[in-house]
Amino acid sequence: MAIESPWDFERVLGSHQAVLSGIINVLNPKSGIECGGGDHSTPLLRASLDCLITIEHNVKWWEELKEKYPENTNHEWIFRPFWGITDHTRLCDISDEDKRIVEACYKELGGFLPPCDLMLDDTHLCARLPAIRYLHPKVRMIIVHDMCPQFRTWYGYQYIKDILTGWYCYMHKPVGKIGGTHPIPWTGLYSRDPLPVDEMDVFVKEESMRLWEQPVGLVQEA
Repeated sequence: MAIESPWDFERVLGSHQAVLSGIINVLNPKSGIECGGGDHSTPLLRASLDCLITIEHNVKWWEELKEKYPENTNHEWIFRPFWGITDHTRLCDISDEDKRIVEACYKELGGFLPPCDLMLDDTHLCARLPAIRYLHPKVRMIIVHDMCPQFRTWYGYQYIKDILTGWYCYMHKPVGKIGGTHPIPWTGLYSRDPLPVDEMDVFVKEESMRLWEQPVGLVQEA
């Protein structure tokens, strides 16, 4: 499946909605940490959870999203700017000093954020692994965006197994290319406990059909 139009690209940005649909409809989580806000995940999580905490580093995006989805009794915004580091700066490309800044940010957040049912990791490329490292003790499940094998080194995803020792891993793997070259993003789902995949797949496949016209479910990985 080739993704050509801007509308199709919007579907790519929200590709993790299929996995979120299975989680929300079957597991009924009450609380979540969203690392990186967005027009797909933020409104969905706000509508589905009793408590949502969204962490954002891009000042322009934070201002825009906070206006669209203002803070309320069920939704808290946390802004931690990374000056000089863009959304697309890869973990393998930043300086040692910038790595220390990113690591320190998530270590601080991990020190005071409350326990939650789930975490969505879709923040700056260079911050995704530190987010997992320091926030995983707070959550039962982690949804990880952009898990295609050829791009995992951009985020440091090859080290996830070293951090989430003993966690169960499931993958959502739609097939196709953006503009004929860039793979449709895979979504990873890590859980402390085994999940009812057959029940979840009813909703995961339904949403996958809406997005990609292919009924792709979750596959457990070793």
